[in-house]
Amino acid sequence: MPHRTGSGRRTILKTVGAGVTVGLAGCMGNGDDDNGASDSDTSGSDDIGDEQSDDDMGGEVEIPNPLRIGHPSPAMAGYSVPTYSLFNEEMESRGVEIEPVVFNGFTAMVAGIVSGEVELGYSNPPAIINSIREGFPISSFLELNQKFSQQIIAQPDIESWEELEGAPVAAHSPQSFSALTLRATAESQLGDPEAFDLSYIAGTPNRISAMEEEEVDATTVFASAAIDVEERDIAQWFHNPNDDVAAEPLSLAQWVTTDDRLNEYEEVYRTIAEELTNSYEQAYETDPQELAEMIFDSPAEFPAYDSGDIEVWEQTIEAAQEDEMWETDMSNMLTDERVSRSIDLAERTGLIDEVIEVDDLVDRRFLE
Repeated sequence: MPHRTGSGRRTILKTVGAGVTVGLAGCMGNGDDDNGASDSDTSGSDDIGDEQSDDDMGGEVEIPNPLRIGHPSPAMAGYSVPTYSLFNEEMESRGVEIEPVVFNGFTAMVAGIVSGEVELGYSNPPAIINSIREGFPISSFLELNQKFSQQIIAQPDIESWEELEGAPVAAHSPQSFSALTLRATAESQLGDPEAFDLSYIAGTPNRISAMEEEEVDATTVFASAAIDVEERDIAQWFHNPNDDVAAEPLSLAQWVTTDDRLNEYEEVYRTIAEELTNSYEQAYETDPQELAEMIFDSPAEFPAYDSGDIEVWEQTIEAAQEDEMWETDMSNMLTDERVSRSIDLAERTGLIDEVIEVDDLVDRRFLE
């Protein structure tokens, strides 16, 4: 497992292909590893939902019930473990049900946040930036993960990076974290972000099939899938980009909602931010097997694997703990330095091409 071995700026996403008709044409296309999910059919609402009353909550801050969380694809990765284990447990203790809502890509998810279909969701700096540029009043208010969940797998006989130079390698889509992972790693290991012969295959199962058919020499998958394919001798877990590209923490996935909700329901979102951060801290202190069992008893649908569900997720969680997937100090989240470093990486590897102010991207009211 290879895992063991200045001033604020903002950036605009490149527009690729035809515009999207839902009104967020600039948003970052599909979420990583979109496995063909359709748009959510959850009805929209302008208010925050049916909050718990102070009497019911014993004087605690009101939380929407259900608390609807937007996901850009059905894929559940290691970074979502605290949300659907420890945070879910805390919400249950408050009488609040978490409802994951799956959208068909970041564009649809941002539209769902704005229309009131969900209270919050996670996105990334390029997608958030482009949404704001299109006139949608959203901000990120908390980090989700500071390290990469995408890992690089390769054919079993690949022994060096030089063998992959110019070789066929598959990413999820041109502007996904999958592509970012591959381009950034190519730059780190081979000195050129375009060193691979990159093609695009949407969905982890489809990329794994391409590996089995020997159509590509390498690709990216989430850590849990990397463990599974290695166990089944389909491919080797070749490289963990957290060993080089993200050796210093980045601001990758971020929790977002509308500016109006942050202003109108400030204490609600403060409580959500604090409890999510508490779940990150507890995730390092909780036994990985216990966390693995908790996520399969949650409302989220984490993928099952032929090589063993709990066993694979136990190893995935151990890897996330070792990588320090989550930041536990709120004052270190969404800093100018960290967000700028993430944006610089995306710009350097061709994911984005225009810079603007970081302060317009994030809302740090809960972090300072």
